[in-house]
Amino acid sequence: MNDNIKTKTLAFVEDLTAMIRKEVLGEMISRLEGAVGGSVPKTKRRKKAPKDSAVSAKPGRKTKLDTLTKAQRGVYDALKATGKPMPTADIAKAINVSVSTTLYHLTKLEKLRVIKRMKEGHAHYFQLR
Repeated sequence: MNDNIKTKTLAFVEDLTAMIRKEVLGEMISRLEGAVGGSVPKTKRRKKAPKDSAVSAKPGRKTKLDTLTKAQRGVYDALKATGKPMPTADIAKAINVSVSTTLYHLTKLEKLRVIKRMKEGHAHYFQLR
C-alpha cells in the first residue's frame, strides 16, 4: 500500500509540474507579445557585399585592395600578372620572399576573399577571385 501512495504522489507531482510549466510559459509568451505589440518581429538580414567588392566600390570608400600590406600587394600583383593558378613556391620566387612568408600572406588574402585556394594532392594553387 505504501508503494501505491508513492506512485500516486509521484504522478500528482508530475502533473502539477507540467501544469505550472504550461501556465508560466503561456504567461511569459503573452507578456512578451504584449510588450512588443502583438508578435515578436523577425530580424532583418544583412545585405551581402557583391563578389567583386575587392575591386569596385563607391567613390570615397576604401576597397579590400586599398587595405593590403606591401607584401600582400606583391602577392596580388604576381597572381594578377600571370592570370592563372600558381603554386606557393612560384609566387614566393616571383616576389622574392620565403615560401612560409608567402603562405602567410596568401592565407590572409584568402580570408579577405581576394584569392581562392585549390588543392591538387599535396600542392596548393592560388588564383584571384
